[in-house]
Amino acid sequence: YYAPIGIGVPAQYMNCILDTGSADLWIASNYCTSLTGCSSTVPLFNSSLSQTQVDMNTSFSVRYGSGQAQGEMMQDYVAFAGYNVSSQAFALVESVSRDLLGGDISGLMGLGWQPLAASQAVPWWQNLYQGNALPFPGFAVSLSRFINVPNASSIEPGGSLTFGYLNSSLYSSEINYVPLPSGQESYWLVKMDQVAVNGTNVTSWASTGGTNGQEDMVAIDTGTTLIGGPRDVVANIYAHVPGARAATGAYTGYYSYPCSANVTVGLTFGGVTYNMSTADFNLGPFGIDPQTNVSTCLGAFFDLAFSGGSRISWVIGAAFLKNVYSVFRASPPAVGFATLSNS
Repeated sequence: YYAPIGIGVPAQYMNCILDTGSADLWIASNYCTSLTGCSSTVPLFNSSLSQTQVDMNTSFSVRYGSGQAQGEMMQDYVAFAGYNVSSQAFALVESVSRDLLGGDISGLMGLGWQPLAASQAVPWWQNLYQGNALPFPGFAVSLSRFINVPNASSIEPGGSLTFGYLNSSLYSSEINYVPLPSGQESYWLVKMDQVAVNGTNVTSWASTGGTNGQEDMVAIDTGTTLIGGPRDVVANIYAHVPGARAATGAYTGYYSYPCSANVTVGLTFGGVTYNMSTADFNLGPFGIDPQTNVSTCLGAFFDLAFSGGSRISWVIGAAFLKNVYSVFRASPPAVGFATLSNS
């Protein structure tokens, strides 16, 4: 999910991935080549065209689960969604992992909190909040679904991202706010009550009424496609799907299951359960099971291990977020969910 962001004066509009799971803003510069990760289709920012850019004389490097980027820090006007920050710090990258950019996407806008930023720069949205520019202290996301739409093109309308207000036409319930742990603003990190498969709880901490270490703490991440969690819980999810099997080789950590299975997974936050569409659980065909001769598909939940001491045990991506209206509130810090309206 991406959108155009205006950088510099005059503005150059660059498509950026919108990522609540990170906090840096970076753009591919005109020094990035096919040898350093920028294909011929990627639009590049030409810093010599901006009349207002300031070189911060600071190097930049960030690493993600899917790659990394390096470059130099700058300051300039950054305009997006009807707002403008006049001295926003961001990186112009000269080297980037090939998996991070493609098509006409030129960069990434991190929508997490400042402590998460590799650059230590204040994120664009947080500058707006701290400058009292947002009538509602945060932003809201509604992501569209095309995985089950026949003949959908490779690029379709992605949904809605609003800063400073909530679009009440997009949701039909009260917004259910789940607080961030006090003083731990970095990821949009909240407690998940339970995971259920076709109505059956599969999470041990929910059945005991308490927490299993940090097993129930999740990062809400628009920049992730799927849902990653602890190996034992993920295995238990698929144990409740008849015919599911652990994948091997390059797909180790993932699971296949019969495509004909009707699997409804519900995630519970703040005492409210939000069910995922069966379409979002299904990533697509995975071949014929040689033992049963049944067509199989790949599931959206996968094993994800974090380093020791991490507060996070789950990353909840678009596979879930397409099923709710999501609100990221700065004060008091919380993530809110609401049921989508029929429209």
